[in-house]
Amino acid sequence: MMPPIIRPGDRRRGELHYLAKLSNAGVRAIRDAYGAGATVSDLAREYGVSRRCIRLVLDGRTWRHVA
Repeated sequence: MMPPIIRPGDRRRGELHYLAKLSNAGVRAIRDAYGAGATVSDLAREYGVSRRCIRLVLDGRTWRHVA
């Protein structure tokens, strides 16, 4: 069986990307925890990603497809 053809412009987004360290549920939890008072540094440590990654999630620059 052949793998599906990925056409130009098609991208694996979010948790479907093979390098993703976060899941859709994790992104929602990060946003909720930050709203409840958690710090960016604490969240980065908890999820094993950089502070920049957390900041990009919170600013909506990445994972914006997750509501």
